[in-house]
Amino acid sequence: MGPADSGAAVQFEFELIRRSLSRTVSRLVVLGALRRLQMAGYFEQHDPLFFRPQLSVAFPRTGLRIEGLVSQGKISAVLSTAERSKLSCDKKYVVDKYVLNKGTAKTYAGIFQRQAERGSIPWILGPASLIPVVGTAITVATSTIDGLMRLADSGSVSASQLVVLMADGGAFIKTWSLEKHAQHGELLVTMVFYNITVGTENRIHGIYSDKIALVVRE
Repeated sequence: MGPADSGAAVQFEFELIRRSLSRTVSRLVVLGALRRLQMAGYFEQHDPLFFRPQLSVAFPRTGLRIEGLVSQGKISAVLSTAERSKLSCDKKYVVDKYVLNKGTAKTYAGIFQRQAERGSIPWILGPASLIPVVGTAITVATSTIDGLMRLADSGSVSASQLVVLMADGGAFIKTWSLEKHAQHGELLVTMVFYNITVGTENRIHGIYSDKIALVVRE
């Protein structure tokens, strides 16, 4: 091998090393960005009746994968591209439903009875024919329980009044939707409703809501 060939071989090896380093740096940059995103996660909730401990009980199939610092509220929820594609900002996608029977209705009546002094929750009327079904979307013009309370056409019930509405056939409905946040980007909004027919009225009670930073990943 002559000097020219030797120089070409060295140059080729140098180019391979440069490309390898470039890929490594790129991966490190991406990983660093992901870590920063997780560290800068976001979480807020509106839980007037202390319902959050019941989420995993009522909806065990639709728990979220959470990343970040839970103790500091700097967390993100991870959804797949397919899961994310079903969601929008203007409608709430029904992802889970927990229908009460006589036994579980009694259990939740007891739970809400113990929260009787915590405050009130809002309710709105839906069309008599509209019973939320998993896989469909419903339109509610707010993304928090506090916001639902402020709607002009909403009423309110106390926890003690909600107790008598816990009945066989009533159902807790879990929905997901999206919200854009100027600082934290896209948020996943979870809202839980209690749906019950009272006489001829189809009532939808706002029980719980939260917002969490969203990461989309396969």
